[in-house]
Amino acid sequence: MSRNGSPSHSRRDSGHSFGSNNQSNNHSFRPRPSGLPSSSGGGGGGGGGRLNTQRVPSIASQHQHQLQASNQSAGHSATRSLSLLLGRSVKLKLIDGSPNGGEKWVEGNLWCYDPITGVVILDSPGSGKGKQTFRMVKVNQVREVQLGEPIESPPPAALVSKILEPVRPINVTAIAMREAQAVKADDARRARIGHGVSRWAQEIFDALGKTLPVRWHQTSIIILDDVMLSGPQYRPEDVKVSGNNSARLARVRQVLEGEWGRLLRTEEGRQMELEARLSSSKTAATTTPVT
Repeated sequence: MSRNGSPSHSRRDSGHSFGSNNQSNNHSFRPRPSGLPSSSGGGGGGGGGRLNTQRVPSIASQHQHQLQASNQSAGHSATRSLSLLLGRSVKLKLIDGSPNGGEKWVEGNLWCYDPITGVVILDSPGSGKGKQTFRMVKVNQVREVQLGEPIESPPPAALVSKILEPVRPINVTAIAMREAQAVKADDARRARIGHGVSRWAQEIFDALGKTLPVRWHQTSIIILDDVMLSGPQYRPEDVKVSGNNSARLARVRQVLEGEWGRLLRTEEGRQMELEARLSSSKTAATTTPVT
């Protein structure tokens, strides 16, 4: 074998590999018509396989992306200087977000603008006198901003004075009086709650307290300062009066009988009265001496 035999044989093999008889390679190197996507398989005719539709965006999808990009660009350019309009009257053109792409206008004083959350708040007069309405609007919904009136860029000090209301002086004496009244009212409310008494006793106390001055003395109810109603059942016959004031005794018993009748007409009242009687029976059993 000559020294040149091996390279010559290699060249012939290489030329044979890319010859016209190799159908697969002919398909691989055939140029595609311009504007058509690559086929997913061979088959002759320059693209006999199925089109890869996942890689071909529809015209409607391209139009939608362009519209969204246009809206975002318009909204960004319209809201870049919102912080300079605080306290001013503005009109905002909003994107409705409906499939038809509708738009609407909202108007009011620019009360707040938060670029972090992307929210603006408009302040406008409410339905009633002296009432205000606040509307929150997302910045990405704003397509256009118009001024309610021609303005010049105010100095920061003037802007703050327009936005922030002046702090009025605080009347410390009035606050102390309100605090004392609140504490007194809470003490009175707590004093009307019995300690160590049944639900029935508390209901009787609250019922009598609607028409008569009452207070607790341990588990007994003091009425009109000289009448005492003892438990645990708090019956009309349990009413005692100091001295010989029979008129006051009769009055308290009459009111108590009326409250008893009213409470016993309800299921909850009968249940509470039964609990009081059972409690009374247990107390009597434990206090009876054993002979």
